[in-house]
Amino acid sequence: MGRQLTTQAASPTVGLRTLTISSALAEKIALGRALREVQTPSPDEARALPALIREADALMTGSTAEQVVAVLATYAFAFPDTGKKLTGPEKAARRTLYVEGLSDIPADVLEQAMKDAVKSCEFFPTVKTIRELAEVHLRERRYHAFVLRRMKERADEAEAARKREAELMPPDIA
Repeated sequence: MGRQLTTQAASPTVGLRTLTISSALAEKIALGRALREVQTPSPDEARALPALIREADALMTGSTAEQVVAVLATYAFAFPDTGKKLTGPEKAARRTLYVEGLSDIPADVLEQAMKDAVKSCEFFPTVKTIRELAEVHLRERRYHAFVLRRMKERADEAEAARKREAELMPPDIA
């Protein structure tokens, strides 16, 4: 049974995005974090790492323009007078600025940042504020991707050392 490294609340706007790993590997990541040292995975865990790295990279994929607009529109109602005094062209310009400023953030992270904004901002947040709120969640994802890559490097180094050692061992005498 696997354990989820990164979890976000499921929502109708974005959905649930997670990275599921084995419990043993999750324990090694947690131990490595506590010791400030990346642990070497077992051979079985090492075989799973390339797929996990691809999944971790996929979790960093930015949002589409439609996703950015949908998330912002969903949470706009939590703030007083959001955009009510803007003209059509001003609304379009604001939309463009927000989409351009936030589209590199994964949609579920953007949604989590907006949930945080509802709790901490009196008015609709600026792009900068949303990015700062999202950074907390992105940092954790970047950390997991980094650790998985370092574990893969450690596994590759351990495998190369095993091969070198096997070459140096004398053949069995029957």
